[in-house]
Order: sequence, then C-alpha cells, then structure tokens
Amino acid sequence: MTYFSTEKGAQIHDISEDYYLYPDQSLSSALVVGRQDELTTMVPEPPTLEGEWEGTFHTVQYLMKLREKALGDKLKHSSFRSVAWQIFLGVLPPDIRKWIEVARSNRAKYSELKAKYVVDPHQNEDMSLTVNNPLSQEEKSPWAQFFQDNELRRVILQDLQRTYPGELMFDQPEIQDIMSNILFIFAREKPDIDYKQGMHELLAPLVYVFYNDYTLVKDVAKPTSQLIKTIVDMDHLEHDLYWTYVALMKFTWQYYTTDKVKKPVGEATGSENSGQLFQRASTQPSTLIVQRLNELQDLTLRKFDPELQQHLQKLAIQPQLYGLRWMRLLFGREFPLRDVLTIWDALLASPDFSGMVEYTCISMLLYIRDALLCNDHTGCLTLLMRYPETADPFFFVQRALYLRNPSRYDCPPNLQYKANKTRLANGSERRRSSGSIHRGSSLDRSRLGSNQHQQQARLVSVCVFAKISLCEFLISFAR
Repeated sequence: MTYFSTEKGAQIHDISEDYYLYPDQSLSSALVVGRQDELTTMVPEPPTLEGEWEGTFHTVQYLMKLREKALGDKLKHSSFRSVAWQIFLGVLPPDIRKWIEVARSNRAKYSELKAKYVVDPHQNEDMSLTVNNPLSQEEKSPWAQFFQDNELRRVILQDLQRTYPGELMFDQPEIQDIMSNILFIFAREKPDIDYKQGMHELLAPLVYVFYNDYTLVKDVAKPTSQLIKTIVDMDHLEHDLYWTYVALMKFTWQYYTTDKVKKPVGEATGSENSGQLFQRASTQPSTLIVQRLNELQDLTLRKFDPELQQHLQKLAIQPQLYGLRWMRLLFGREFPLRDVLTIWDALLASPDFSGMVEYTCISMLLYIRDALLCNDHTGCLTLLMRYPETADPFFFVQRALYLRNPSRYDCPPNLQYKANKTRLANGSERRRSSGSIHRGSSLDRSRLGSNQHQQQARLVSVCVFAKISLCEFLISFAR
C-alpha cells in the first residue's frame, strides 16, 4: 500500500488514471490511498469543525458567499446548514458578534412561551375547586382550555405519525414530542393562523437538518470553540427550531390563510372565450394562494410557454389542484427529503422567497410540458399530482434562477421528462414528441377526445376542486 500526498494544482493523471476524487473535493486537500494496479479512492483529509466554521462565517463578505453556495448547491455537505438557514431567515443577525446574545434571548423567550401554554391543571392548587375541576362551567376554568389543547395535540400527533414514512428519525418519540410542542405553541401563539394540515411537513426538513447538525457537534466533533458550542447546542434544539419555524411561516403564511381577497376589476385571468363553462370571474373573491396560483398559470406560464398555458386552460386544469400542495409544502411531497433540502437552500437564500417559489413551479411545469401536451385532462392531472422522479432536482433551481434573471444566470440544459408513451384516459397511446421549451412542440391534438369527453373531464375537475374547497372550509369553520 502506497500513500501519496498531492499538492495544489497537481493533475490527477500525474498519480494514476485509476484514482478518482470524492464528489466536491479538490486535489489540494486529498490523500491518495492505494496501489497503482488497483482501483482505489482518494480519501480527502476532512477539515476540522472549527476550520469549516472559520472558513464559512469568518471570511470577508461571508453572507454573500454563503448565499452563493446555497444557490449553487454547495451547502449539502456543510456541517452548519442549520446555522446558514437561521441567517437566511433572520433568526440570527448578520453580525456574528451578536449571535450568542440573540440565541440566549430567543431561547429564554421560548421557555417562557412553553411555560405559558403547556399547562397541567392538576398542578394549579391556588384556584378553588369550584373553578379548578373538570366539570366546571366557569370560563376561567383551566380545564376548558386544557381540553381544547388536548384536541389540538391529538390532531397534530395524528399528522406527525405520517411524517416522511421510511425516515426513522420521525418515528422517534423524542422527535415527535419536539415537533408537537413547536406546532402546538405556534398555534396557540398565532391563533389567526392556527395549525393546519401540512404545517408539520414544513417543520420536518428543519428538524432533519438541525438534529443532524446538532448531533454532529455534540457526539462526534466535540469542538472547543465556545461560539460553536453555544449556537449549535443540542440542549436548545427545540428552542432554535421554534424560532426558525416562526421565521419560515412569515414567508409561507400566505399559503395557509383562508382570508378572502378580491381582485381588481378588469384583471381577467380566465378563458378569453366568454362562452367557456368554467371561466373564472375576475371579481370573484378567493384566498390569496388561489389568486397567486391563477396568476402563475394564466400570466407567468403564458409568458414562457403560451402553448402549454392554452392547453391547460382548454382542459380546464385548475392550478389549485396541483399548486396548493406544491406551494404549501414547498415541494416536500414532490421530491425525496434530501433533494428537498437542496431546493430549500435556494429558496431560503433567495432575496425574493415568494418569487423563487413561483418560478420553481414554472420550471417544474416546463420540465413535463411535452408530456402534458400529449395528454388529456386525466393524464395531465396524473402527471401534475404525481410528479415524475427526477435525477437532479437542482435543475429546477437553476432554471428558476435563469427564468427570473436571465442576464445574471446561465441558461441550464433544456431537460425534458422522457416517457416513451403516454396513455390517454380512453385507453389509446401516444408517443411523446420533443420541441423547444419556448416555442413548444407542434402536436396534433385533434384526437384527444370528443367534445363530450372534454366536457366530462371538465366536470370531474370542478367536482374535485369543489370537494377540496369544501373540506378546507369545514376545517376552517370547525376551528
């Protein structure tokens, strides 16, 4: 066995053509282990945790460089992704000298909130038994709130038990208790938002990142730096997660609010054909997310691919049917968890969070545009609600960045979802065709079904959308 130490600037063929590097590693920090007659691996010399910390947060214009790393898919190997996310969301200030003070203040505030809302009436011995008993009808009885809290906890726990099946972390009682406390206290502290289904899936990626980072610092690396041990402290994992979740919800509350908004008269987003059965009225009140989704499909998508927009409009594909889940969960159901983290890096690092979310939706639509154009109503809904697997979801980030600012970002490769055949609802099959992302494919859609079939498809769409709206109304009314 021979050991070779490489110098910066050395070429890999100077050692042997059989050697290769770990992903994202350079020859300047690698140790070659092996024999020239065997396929071997160049094992990188891992930097110390303090060294990585210094190189990440103690450099000139560190915040700008950190954003560039996040937008360039360079945070996935970082030991301090959780710290980067706190900086992006404003939980930690840009000035590193204030981190310890801010962290201790936030943790103290969370402890106060927990003491305020997590209350056991059995321990309240100061009240008289006429008030402090489970059968009391007094408004000030702590038991009334206790029973309401238990019901809220039950709903939250029911959702937590379905969080990322297959990820053993979320099956741990310790993790479920942390998530339950955070979601419960947030709902009590923000009654105007409350807890709604799907919020636990926004918390899950935060828990995954923070738990792994904090475990590394506590059990593996054991740094000597007091700053690292204070900021990345397993004893305050729940505290830090709560404030990061609160900061994230400041950006995503608009996807959950049920408040009605009224679009200005003349801002038509429906079909240009006034005879269309399912044309959307421009003055009809709707929730904020529904309005944003209508604008996304009818205006933004039309800008980049008018053929696809007209096709979805013709089939009466309501953007709420797929966009509600995409936006509310920040694509958590469309990609594996580790790929979601890469997308979140870019979303959180972007100066325009909402814009980045919307352009990521556009890039996802453009990726499957050929398959959508080949399909009828049912086939399109299947593609949109069961988004196909992708080799590299970071491609959607690259395309979203380019679509938003083509003068700053390079145009990514024109990747398209490839399916040999697309099955239509009536049982026939059609081969996909390729075409330019901007020009679209010249497809013959004369055989997509009779007018009667199209009307039936539209009725199915309306029934599904009405069912979703009714369920959301009933949940909101019940709470």
